[in-house]
Order: sequence, then structure tokens, then C-alpha cells
Amino acid sequence: MIGFEIVIKSGAELDAIDISDWYENKLPGLGLRFLENYVQTLRIIERNAEYCLNLGNGYRRAHINRFPYNVYFLIEGNTAIILAIIHQHRDPEEWQKRTE
Repeated sequence: MIGFEIVIKSGAELDAIDISDWYENKLPGLGLRFLENYVQTLRIIERNAEYCLNLGNGYRRAHINRFPYNVYFLIEGNTAIILAIIHQHRDPEEWQKRTE
């Protein structure tokens, strides 16, 4: 397999922006570092989505390196649909609200 096509839902895009802005307000440059690591996680999903933690029914989770966030996504065929970026200490069912 060449890789998965990445489709990012608008909620996940907003998550990335909000998280980046929060980090940037805490320390200039940290928001950019978060986005760089997020993009790196998307590349991992693109190449190896099937190796990310399987949550069942096609849903998977990938950790963003150096930040306490996970990317939740759904595999449909050769597409990985990015649903949400959720802090690790939030209710683990929070991402499931994005599947409806």
C-alpha cells in the first residue's frame, strides 16, 4: 500500500488551531512546535494508519509526540478521516461525539 489519504474534519482543524493558539500564548514558538508535531503525526498516520492503536470499528488513535494530545481518526478504505485532537486527560469518550 502506498499510503492513506488524509481527510481532516473541520472540528479537528479547529482543535489544532485552538491548541496551537493556547501553547503560543503560554510561550512564543511553542504553538508552532505543536503544529509541527501534529503534522508529523499526520504523516505517520498517512504511512502507517493500520499500526496506530485500534479502538474498534475502524477507529484508531495516534499520539502527538512531546504533547499530551491524541489524534482520533477513522479508517475507511484507504482514507484516514481525522475526527478530533483530544487532550489525554479529557474524557476518553469525548472523541466519540465527533463520530455522529
